Amino acid sequence: MDNRATSPGLDDRSRRHLSIILRQVVLVGVICLVTALWAQDPLREYLLLMRQVFGFSALVLTSMATLTRARLSSTSLGIWDHSAALLLMKLSCSLALDLLA
Repeated sequence: MDNRATSPGLDDRSRRHLSIILRQVVLVGVICLVTALWAQDPLREYLLLMRQVFGFSALVLTSMATLTRARLSSTSLGIWDHSAALLLMKLSCSLALDLLA
């Protein structure tokens, strides 16, 4: 009897995609922070840069998923979920910018 099939939690594929998403968010955050520190208004520049990078990354991933005809999975995370997460990050940066204005 296979206990992995009935146990709750993420499967290997989902954990791999989740770790990729988290590493990408941290990397983008660090790179944008270093770049934004040179600006007159660092917080605003930081959010603007992150919004642009997350938007471009989501566009690239959506294009890749479309060109490779990646399928949606109801059981594990995939490239479409990665793209949706990046779009949510872009939206959160936009909302933070609106709160600053």
